[in-house]
Amino acid sequence: MEADGVKKVNKAFKSTPAKRKITQSLMKDFSDYLLGKECGLVIKAKYFDGVEFPSTDAMKLGHYFEYMATKQLPKYGDKPEPVKVYQGTAKEDFSTDYKKANESALYFKKLIKEKNIEIISTGKTITSGIMEGTQDILANVDGRRAIIDLKYSGLIDNLWSPMGWHEDSLAENEGHMIQAVHYTLLEKLESNADVDFYFWVFNSKIPDDMRIYQIIIEDSRFDMHLHSVYETKKRITNIAKTNSWKAHPSPLKCSSCPLVKYCRHKKLIPEAIKIYY
Repeated sequence: MEADGVKKVNKAFKSTPAKRKITQSLMKDFSDYLLGKECGLVIKAKYFDGVEFPSTDAMKLGHYFEYMATKQLPKYGDKPEPVKVYQGTAKEDFSTDYKKANESALYFKKLIKEKNIEIISTGKTITSGIMEGTQDILANVDGRRAIIDLKYSGLIDNLWSPMGWHEDSLAENEGHMIQAVHYTLLEKLESNADVDFYFWVFNSKIPDDMRIYQIIIEDSRFDMHLHSVYETKKRITNIAKTNSWKAHPSPLKCSSCPLVKYCRHKKLIPEAIKIYY
């Protein structure tokens, strides 16, 4: 199925297999695809056809927090707007979640000032060979060049979720760690300097609660990551050139997918799963 029929096609993000750079998000999505957890048609649409996928409510809240903290626009360039309650009445106001996001953004600015952190740039995109990545913040932290990646999460102390940020499980969370390695490697290649990496994770439920995690990356991780980048590039290019993406539909994913109207592989009704005993 081609994504050309989908209205939300962003031509700026369309790419041929040969030109497609490997980002950390593409690596994670492709890993999920190999495990059958992500649909190949979604990857094709998102990374090759330029289809803009809708953000979840949690993602929109995170985009708003990051914009208020750094003034950096999301990937597709639209200014995040707060959700309001009682619109058109004298009681019109930001929703509780967006009020907290504003408070968290103010807390971020306070921390930057108190820690005497110099922000060098925000939203900087680096391309090196077949790799690409866009940093949240490049800064001087304690006299050293550092990347700060902002997160806004309601799972700040969650030990079990792959989206969780509990310190006891963070080192084993490949989804988070691949981002730290990818961005650090790109900055090292760009600047030819030592680079530190930090996750600043803000609690979306409590505005003045956050964690700062400095990720100490062993040199061997960079070599392993480069190998994974080249393997991902090779496999994705072969699939894309032959248009042999496999669909992995499910009612939950298909119901909110922008491709659903045109997709002949969609599944909107649960099917029986055979359990042998």
